[in-house]
Amino acid sequence: MNNYTSHKKKEVDNYKSEYTADDLFMLQEVFNTTYADHLAITQTFAQNVCVLMNSRKWNRSIFSEKTHLDGAMYSLIINNKLKNPSFYTVVTICAGLGLDLALANKLLASAGYTFGSSREHQIYSFLFSALCGKSIDEINEFLESMSVRKLGSLERRTN
Repeated sequence: MNNYTSHKKKEVDNYKSEYTADDLFMLQEVFNTTYADHLAITQTFAQNVCVLMNSRKWNRSIFSEKTHLDGAMYSLIINNKLKNPSFYTVVTICAGLGLDLALANKLLASAGYTFGSSREHQIYSFLFSALCGKSIDEINEFLESMSVRKLGSLERRTN
């Protein structure tokens, strides 16, 4: 064994995980949920969204809250009548669902879209890694700071 190999073996032998058993369990649960979502995306865009919304127990109200899209859009999706959704609608729904980049890409593809190389598309793509799981309001705050079209069609409700 040379000095380099000996040094690396000592590093491995001395490695102490910073994860607790609970941390690892939580990571496993996140992976299992994400993997199940990944396997579920095999149909049309509307059908895929229905599967994902059902797995999250979404109704019309939750859909509107999470996406800032209206009830009519929810009905189109639930009734599998949404044909040719816009790129922005698809990105909005992906963000509302809290998808990671891999799942967002897969759902985009089911609607016939991909992220292009434009600044705007790359900013939207960035959302699914840097802001994955954040609220639509938090995402829109970032988009506004980048001077990019915000997601959703409803104005933010204030009480």
